[in-house]
Amino acid sequence: MKVLSTNQIQHIEEFLISQYNIKYQDTRDEVLDHLACEIEELMNEGAYFQEAFKITFSKWHSQLKPSIWAINKTPKLIVNQLAKKDTKSLIALFTLAILTAFIINYTINDQLLILQIALMIMAIPMMVAGYVISKRNTYSSFTTDYYKEHLKVLGGFSFLVLDGMVVLYYYYAKTFAITYVNIAFLLLALFLANWSIYFAIKRDAQYNKVRPTIL
Repeated sequence: MKVLSTNQIQHIEEFLISQYNIKYQDTRDEVLDHLACEIEELMNEGAYFQEAFKITFSKWHSQLKPSIWAINKTPKLIVNQLAKKDTKSLIALFTLAILTAFIINYTINDQLLILQIALMIMAIPMMVAGYVISKRNTYSSFTTDYYKEHLKVLGGFSFLVLDGMVVLYYYYAKTFAITYVNIAFLLLALFLANWSIYFAIKRDAQYNKVRPTIL
């Protein structure tokens, strides 16, 4: 069974740095491991290293390009894997938000109170973003920065929505109840709150998981 030499592995890593400018060491290590395994498979099928190298990088070139949805030129291969893992959880959180909004709307008849509840819930993503930003960290990785940057976006978006809700609250108090708009705002507030708390938990878990091996 053929195994890549230290020089060959170093050659792959240097190519990743020079051609794809992958910033994070943890991301580069993951991509390197993935590509090295595939190159070794081709070599065991009879290909020479350079031939296997060209075939593998040609195959994964599009996935090694930076994703437009992530930070610091992170390959699509890594971003898509992480996003795929989170999608199922976010669908579950959205379902939970729908059920919670339905229960609140069903049990509370006062539309003004529902709007006030939504206002308070909408502040949660901003508080979570502030908490994460204010924390002092001794190191950063792609995953921790990925969640941190998304929390910043969620906090900023929540601030804009909260402003709109305050305007609605002002006009609502003087005019009439906008039931369906209230429910929509409540649902959005619940989902954004769930989303931000979930990302904060994921970020802290990843940070605590890797930190002992780095400090």
